[in-house]
Amino acid sequence: MPDGYDLVIIGTGAAGTSAATRAHHLGAGRMVMVEQGPLWGTCVNNGCIPSKFLLAVGEIHRYRNYGHAGLRVGSSLDMHEVIREKRDLILRLRERKARRIFGEFGIELMEGAARFLTPHTLDVGGRTLSARRFIIATGSSPLVPAVDGLSGVPFLTSLGALELEEVPESVIVLGGRSLGLEFAQILAHLGSQVTLLQRSPRIIPGEEPEISAAMEDALAGEGIAVHTGAELVRVRNEEAGAVSVTARVKGKGEKFAAARLLLATGRAPNTGELDLAACGVAVDRKGAIIVDDTMQTSAPHIWAAGDRRADARAPGRGRGCDRGRERDNREGEADRHEGPPPRDLHLPAGGLGGDDREQGKNLRNRGDVPVGIPRRDIPGAHDRRFPRPRENRRRGRDRDGARGPRLRPARRRDHRRGGACREARPHRA
Repeated sequence: MPDGYDLVIIGTGAAGTSAATRAHHLGAGRMVMVEQGPLWGTCVNNGCIPSKFLLAVGEIHRYRNYGHAGLRVGSSLDMHEVIREKRDLILRLRERKARRIFGEFGIELMEGAARFLTPHTLDVGGRTLSARRFIIATGSSPLVPAVDGLSGVPFLTSLGALELEEVPESVIVLGGRSLGLEFAQILAHLGSQVTLLQRSPRIIPGEEPEISAAMEDALAGEGIAVHTGAELVRVRNEEAGAVSVTARVKGKGEKFAAARLLLATGRAPNTGELDLAACGVAVDRKGAIIVDDTMQTSAPHIWAAGDRRADARAPGRGRGCDRGRERDNREGEADRHEGPPPRDLHLPAGGLGGDDREQGKNLRNRGDVPVGIPRRDIPGAHDRRFPRPRENRRRGRDRDGARGPRLRPARRRDHRRGGACREARPHRA
């Protein structure tokens, strides 16, 4: 007799964890989370958390005195120790989440690959589960493009780049969107000579052209060579283990060589093994699940959240939108605003909210987006790079308790219902 659950959540990443937390607080009955990989998904293991950790370490290593002539600051980089510290951070966060989700909330865990047998039954490593409702939050994986010679060349993705215990002398990064720029900056700060190739006419094409130009200037100022309008032709192994990339850059053939090659060319949804046809869930041509405004799939008892949705544009943006949507959709209201943009780079322009022409000039109030790593867990993290905790901002106090200017809202229309952005002005007591 199959086990009966009120809710099965496939995936323990950011979207799955948000859904489980909200379902628990709303009084859901018996729940189980299914996971075949490391617990807590991309963000904790090989995404936001470790990448922001390495950004913080690399920034300190590169800038040291932050331009203050009176400071004499030196540093030496031990990547073995850095990677060990990063792994310890991940383990602490895994344990903290496990105590909360499986201990405090009492949600069950079943490890293994999930595959639908019927619309209401699921096979997990040979065990059959049945449930009234399902949430699919299986995330995405690095996409490897079809390029001549790439299959015969050793390359890195974001997964391997976060485990490098030696800084390569030089790196070619393929991809100039948020992921590619983030890793280009990490490696440059740690000491690599970085060349970045982007197919479109500008980097981060989803942002305003002015932002793309400012970002390119800032990266060039850090020694990163950015080439836009680069159409890949072939990839080859060279002598002494080097890699070469031949590309047509704005119509002109050029050849680039480096010690390592890093792919940041997009993500592919992790839906291939789910056998979604057995439960009536429709997908697009890329395998991403098609959802409506409430994240409901073509099967009325199944929802999909996170990076494997057809409308999730990049890792992090889907998750940010999901957290608000999962809260409101369970209460019967669709949240139609864009999620908070990711803060991927240590630059003033990092993580702005996208091209307003693409968004119909309908900019919303997004607020500050904390990077997700407690400051205490990043030794030496530079305070100005991290926003104050939201609860302290509301009280008008900084993180040390000192009172700052109080903010009084000028307009209070709910931005989720299409209202204007909140405005605030200083208020004197």
